[in-house]
Amino acid sequence: MAAMKRVRVFAREAPRRWMAGEQVELQPDQLHYLRKVLRLSGGDELAVSDGRGHRWQARLAKVSGTMGAELLAPLSATPESPIHIRLVQAISSAEKMDWSIEKSVELGVDEIFAVQSQRSVVKLGSGNKQRKLAHWQAIVEAAAMQSGRDVLPVMHEVKSLETTLGKLDAVEGPKVVLQPGGSTHLGALGKNLHEITLAIGPEAGWSDDEMALFAEHRWISAALGPRVLRSETAAPAALATLQTVYGDFFNMAGLHSKA
Repeated sequence: MAAMKRVRVFAREAPRRWMAGEQVELQPDQLHYLRKVLRLSGGDELAVSDGRGHRWQARLAKVSGTMGAELLAPLSATPESPIHIRLVQAISSAEKMDWSIEKSVELGVDEIFAVQSQRSVVKLGSGNKQRKLAHWQAIVEAAAMQSGRDVLPVMHEVKSLETTLGKLDAVEGPKVVLQPGGSTHLGALGKNLHEITLAIGPEAGWSDDEMALFAEHRWISAALGPRVLRSETAAPAALATLQTVYGDFFNMAGLHSKA
């Protein structure tokens, strides 16, 4: 039975703090994975995370006429990074975008804003935006599961760059757009950094008009080393740099949960 406790799922509807004895509904795809792939049955134990930083020991049980999870006792959750990272990622081709999202979640990103940029190879229509959002949210959940996170990063709806920058005007911390030849670098943003918003362009980079829009919204331009990186390389490289200078890797003993 001990091995079963390593099995974990996210409860996708967790609006409030849980209590022992409560029952949590699981989604059909999760139940299919647990019962058909992992061969769990009623009474078998697993862990359930609420997506907000809490993890519970649970067991499969009848919930609302189907199988769900009965909460038994709280478990220790995986600590989150001390730095809150928002990523504005210009949409790139399918595999590259999936890679950027997956690795960003593994490296501790908290929010992802996908934007349609002028030089994006992929142009999404209104119907495709919703399908892509569902696809990316599934990647976020799978990457959070794989990396042991108990906080589920937010994958925002696809918006224009202008709309996204306006939405981010009020957030705290530096806002940095990566650009070859930028005026600074990620290690020179000050001490005790708790929040940062980072923008990464598409395969062909940000256009001059887009860079002017970033300047209008008072974003800082920064270079990520002396070489030009591919769009799908830039996100994990930048996040690893931020975690090294300000977050997880800087002081492993100092990690704390943001939940």
